[in-house]
Amino acid sequence: MTYTVSEATNKMLSSYEAYYNVHPMEGPMEELVARCDYFSHTEGKLLSKNDPSYRTYSEEFIYLFQCKHLTLETLNKFLAYIQTDGAERMNVGQGHMFTYLTPVIICETSDEEAIKALRKIRIFKSFRFSFHGWMEVHAAMLEVNNSNTITTNRSGKSVGKVLKSVLLSTKKRRRL
Repeated sequence: MTYTVSEATNKMLSSYEAYYNVHPMEGPMEELVARCDYFSHTEGKLLSKNDPSYRTYSEEFIYLFQCKHLTLETLNKFLAYIQTDGAERMNVGQGHMFTYLTPVIICETSDEEAIKALRKIRIFKSFRFSFHGWMEVHAAMLEVNNSNTITTNRSGKSVGKVLKSVLLSTKKRRRL
């Protein structure tokens, strides 16, 4: 099925609303449509029911961008923005397990340099030798005019699978 950029963006936003806190964005960048936040807290008890043995926190921030043509400069601008905004939102400390910063870019066309740079994105940071968790960037791009081509970096394969299942799947999904 062929989509326009706005149709694909709206379909992705409606699928993220079930699991994420969706925040429509209008201020910082005109290409940024929304930020989707996911927070998870896990607790385990070993000896006593009253005293938790461990607590872990994980979070994911998805930044949904849309543009007509993706160039290397706009890709670098998007990455710089998610790194600065994600650093402010991360809750790093005791019990922090991981934070995923995920730019999802929906565009009509893109440059070959931008595609190569997106595939080579490897941004990883550990906090206190991973005792306080880590941060990783998962990136994905949907190119609408190029027969709905999905491009991801190495750690963003799971985001590519979600894009494919939501936008390109022909199966009818059950709505809750």
